[in-house]
Amino acid sequence: MRFLLLLMLFTSPVWAGNGLPFYHTGGVADVQVFFPKDSSYYNSIQLNKRNATLLLYPGYAVVKNEYYFLNQGDSTALYLGFPMSMSVLSDRFGAIHIDSSLAMQVLVNGKSTLINRCESPVEYSRQSHGWMVWETTLPSGKLTRVEIISIVITRSKLSTPSWENEDNTASLLMHNAHRWRGTIQESTVKVLLGDGLRIEDLLGILPDSMQSNGSDKLIVQRKIFHPDEHWNILLRYQNKANQETISQLLLHKNDLMKQVMALDTVTFEYGSWPFVTVQNFGDTRSRSYPYGIYLAMGMSLLALVLITLFVLKRIRAKQKSK
Repeated sequence: MRFLLLLMLFTSPVWAGNGLPFYHTGGVADVQVFFPKDSSYYNSIQLNKRNATLLLYPGYAVVKNEYYFLNQGDSTALYLGFPMSMSVLSDRFGAIHIDSSLAMQVLVNGKSTLINRCESPVEYSRQSHGWMVWETTLPSGKLTRVEIISIVITRSKLSTPSWENEDNTASLLMHNAHRWRGTIQESTVKVLLGDGLRIEDLLGILPDSMQSNGSDKLIVQRKIFHPDEHWNILLRYQNKANQETISQLLLHKNDLMKQVMALDTVTFEYGSWPFVTVQNFGDTRSRSYPYGIYLAMGMSLLALVLITLFVLKRIRAKQKSK
């Protein structure tokens, strides 16, 4: 028993404080089947098209996610869910966390639908906290359009056990779309900067395949692909809103949502736009975190060896005394 207690004492800090950075952002995740028992529908429903539009302001963003689902099985009614806050692992940042939206609206084939806030199912509770849930009918062989409009605060920080860096970051975590059947046929993400924000205010942009008009618009397109982490959208910028601006957002949330919906009619003539590659996410120090993990693992192994030798020595001493 004493040996087990010592082993836990020496080895548990490795996993509790391994030096992984953690990026807190304001953003949105992806639509998923809410009840885990219905996860078999992933095998028959294709996410045919996945679009998004972001209106980026100092301190907040208005986001419209658009999904076109093609049901290749029998007609069905199921509950879809949208995590209000979520944490996912990241190759670059260790983990990315998105905070809850201030407001949300869901439309199915252009009609507003009733949404309910629910606790996360047990199977999802480790990575998400609170869901917005609605029932959707997906006819066989037809496209169903689901639009989700939300307002998010983009104040964020990249933190490690030794330091923190506060910024504004908007995120779209799109890689969970890989669960749906087959490949996404087409995806377009548009970004429009507002309230005086300019391209030069953007410090970091992911992915690096985004094109810009050099002033206030960005776009990225992709066709026939399986989404992964490298398709997630992160936009870090330096302007912050004051508290008074943020506290007034809910008073005109309907107007903000109408503005992002109106962008459907705005054409981005991006054929000759250059690609934008700015990669300052404030994580230059965090890139050394794997070495911290190796050092911690090495110390744990050394502690384990020393404890084992100590226990063996005690056992031999007892045997000799007999």
